[in-house]
Amino acid sequence: MKISVIMSVYNGEKYLNECLRSILNQSYSNFELLIVNDCSTDKTEEIIYKFIPKDTRIKYFKNHENKGLTKNLNKMISLSSGEVIARMDADDIACKDRFLNQIHVFEQNKDVDVVFTNACIINDKSNHVCDAWRPNNSDEMIKLMPYFNYIIHPSTMIKKETIYNVGLYDENYITGQDHELWLRIIRNKGRFYYLNKNLLYYRINPNSVRSNLGENYNYKLSKVCIANGNKNEAIKYLGKLNLKEKIDVLIRCLFPFWMYRKIIYGKDVFKFIK
Repeated sequence: MKISVIMSVYNGEKYLNECLRSILNQSYSNFELLIVNDCSTDKTEEIIYKFIPKDTRIKYFKNHENKGLTKNLNKMISLSSGEVIARMDADDIACKDRFLNQIHVFEQNKDVDVVFTNACIINDKSNHVCDAWRPNNSDEMIKLMPYFNYIIHPSTMIKKETIYNVGLYDENYITGQDHELWLRIIRNKGRFYYLNKNLLYYRINPNSVRSNLGENYNYKLSKVCIANGNKNEAIKYLGKLNLKEKIDVLIRCLFPFWMYRKIIYGKDVFKFIK
């Protein structure tokens, strides 16, 4: 099976070298890498140009105006030639056998639509924060999906046919486009497979699109720890938080994270992220 790896980059110079190396050095080699440079103002393009002569699998596209992640993902899917689509972000690192493991699942399970993996969560300095926690099986995660997205987007591999069957990513969403897509695939009776291996180093980047501007980075890390069942790790950040942040972290520690989301957001999670 041929994989089309899709990656949108905006000012990704800090981590892009390591990210690209991790993709191009995969043990499974039957893939193409589609990169959209979304009007970066740093050395993103310079870094990409260093890799292009060395590997013909790279297909590079440059926007002349900022389009945003969702539109770029749909653009790359439309230009892809693979049977499956693999997501990757420019600040993450793929483990060497990630693609091999995921393709093996597809080959052994013809009815699977989406394969996603576990991950090691790292900070802006590439230090370990915590391991991602997930329920024991895919069915439990699907049941809780309306309240919490357990699927790490850049860990996913999706059949291209499945994406087209449900209508691609919804371009009305600036963030949360992956969560919304999963819910449509679920409604369409798609099958998800959870590969319980850490096959991605998933970075909590203070400069990512999903980050709240001005938010205390240590507060963000503490919330990430709680969301992944590492409350003891979250408590370690309390000394670096203000009073309001401390209270919020302690309240979050009292409930399972999906329940906290349900209490705060109710049934319509997406009205808060759209």
